[in-house]
Amino acid sequence: MALRPPAAHLQLLGLSRHPFPTTPDAEAYFHTDLLEGELAEAVHCVLERKGFVVVTGEVGLGKSTLARRMIATLEAQGCAVALVLNTFLRERELLREINRDLGLPGSDDFGANLAGLNAFLLARQQEGHTTAILIDDAQNLCMESLELVRLLTNLETGQEKLVQIVLIAQPELVDTLERREIRQLTSRIVKHVRLQPLGPQEAMRYVDHRLSFAGAAGRITVTEAAHHCLFQHTRGNPRRMHIVLDRCLYGLVARHVRTVDAALVSAAARESGLQEGHLAPLRASAGWRRKAAYAALAASAVTALGATALAPGHEMAADTPPSSSAASTASAPDERLPPCLQARLDQSWRKAGGPLAAVDLASALAAADPAVDLLVLPPTLAAGAQDDPAVCLVDERHALWTHDWPEDRPLTYGKRSDGALRLQRALATLGHYHGELDGVIGIQTSRAIASFQTADGLPPTGFADPATLYMLTRAAKRHFTSKLDQQNG
Repeated sequence: MALRPPAAHLQLLGLSRHPFPTTPDAEAYFHTDLLEGELAEAVHCVLERKGFVVVTGEVGLGKSTLARRMIATLEAQGCAVALVLNTFLRERELLREINRDLGLPGSDDFGANLAGLNAFLLARQQEGHTTAILIDDAQNLCMESLELVRLLTNLETGQEKLVQIVLIAQPELVDTLERREIRQLTSRIVKHVRLQPLGPQEAMRYVDHRLSFAGAAGRITVTEAAHHCLFQHTRGNPRRMHIVLDRCLYGLVARHVRTVDAALVSAAARESGLQEGHLAPLRASAGWRRKAAYAALAASAVTALGATALAPGHEMAADTPPSSSAASTASAPDERLPPCLQARLDQSWRKAGGPLAAVDLASALAAADPAVDLLVLPPTLAAGAQDDPAVCLVDERHALWTHDWPEDRPLTYGKRSDGALRLQRALATLGHYHGELDGVIGIQTSRAIASFQTADGLPPTGFADPATLYMLTRAAKRHFTSKLDQQNG
């Protein structure tokens, strides 16, 4: 089916598609390391038939978009997926809707429908395939329908579940799942993904990503003040951002300009009813403590990024001094960061409109430099990385890693890239990959990744997330060092 041409005002702006639609748009999915890791774990739980998964988030945080992204990933792995959108259906109607989406004939007889579904699932399981049911807006499910979900999770053969359930809902579903009468269902949750608003730096990258994907690179610019203003009005909620920026596009045409400034964003927010004062306060009362964390992290990040020291560029609050260790780390050296990195830190601070948490700042640093990644590591592996000169620990689970991997990441399933070729070579060297070195992430490569992850204590997701690339790089270096020692010995 031919795609509908973009609206007239979008064509005037030279756009090939709407950058900020009001409907879910998985094609232009925005990747963040933290969310990609959560998604990878959720997909792994489904493919390995571990139980059922819950995804919760407030209105506008991209639950439906994530659902479509998840479906595409699962289907690429040979999984059959039923997507249920009408969650006001009760038990019998819900089962009939599930069967219809899986291509099964439906009837008015509940028992016949359940038997037909069970036979279909058994056949799929015997063929080595997985079947999943995704239920969007699951907070609307009545108790009868939740009982059906529980019943479906009972369908099994031996030790394997025949169908995997994913509930995607607003946070009130959590209250429902805590009810005593459905505790058996709640006990089977193996993964709970909690969607959060975008941070200041992520929000800026999100806008740039959406504009570039729509063909606006070099045509439409967004000022730094406009980014800051947009975050103040929307708090990083993607749907709110789309509402405001959609009006901004009309404003660009009306004003015959191609730059989105703070005044235009403020006007669009007013027209949309999203004035800053109507939203919850942005700054937390613990702001100065976060500022101290910023200085401490920035000082320690120097080691990982190849500089020798950092003198903080911002004063500390007298009433909330940093810890003695943080203070000595941040203030002892006399040398400063290279100007380009110092500018990034200052820019991250300004765009946040105030203090940043340590992980927020680390994420901003990683976003600013393609040679830096934010790692999410199990505590045991994070502890083992503390002596690595390429790593700067942020907390017990997060670390900054400097590397020389190609910039074409994240490594996408089915896409050819230099990064994928390097990945295959490393996996082959370590004995996990035995296929063709074609630079394409496919089933063989995904299985090899999962094999390596299992061997190195990572969740076996089959996705090459930054933590996996770091552990793989470290393992490959150990392998070559060992071979050199053997040759020299």
